[in-house]
Amino acid sequence: MDEPTEREWLAWAAGIIDGEGCISLRPQYGRHRRDHQFYLCVDVTNTDLRMLDHLKRLFGGSIRRCKPIPNRRPIWQWSLSSAQAGEALNNLLPFLVTKHNQAELGLLSRRYMRRKGARRQSIDEANALEWLDRQLKTLKRAPSADIPLLPIHPTKPENQDDLF
Repeated sequence: MDEPTEREWLAWAAGIIDGEGCISLRPQYGRHRRDHQFYLCVDVTNTDLRMLDHLKRLFGGSIRRCKPIPNRRPIWQWSLSSAQAGEALNNLLPFLVTKHNQAELGLLSRRYMRRKGARRQSIDEANALEWLDRQLKTLKRAPSADIPLLPIHPTKPENQDDLF
């Protein structure tokens, strides 16, 4: 049997993330509002370490063992954050179904995140990230049949008002 192609591996990974994964913006709070940061994260938690090892080989990231639960099999979590998460979501986007809109919002959020070496982000960037975080949380609570495909493309609008 032939080794799966890169496209087939991406489709497989998208299925895993659609079913078992989590796409989120994680906050890290600073002293002042403008010092707050968000990190784009992609996680998959499962009891099958082999599957998570495969995701790590495809995209990088890290695997950690979750807190043990008595009388249960060990649980593991594969995680990607920041640039690695953005790159993975960009490659997976054509294959994602249930998390497609969440991935689009996650990719859009990368445009507003503080860059390495920058001391602070603008108030407009902070507002945009907080809005995207709320939209992402809303998508997670909505029944999947009620979620329209968003007309969002992962580009930074010229005018911040385009987001609101």
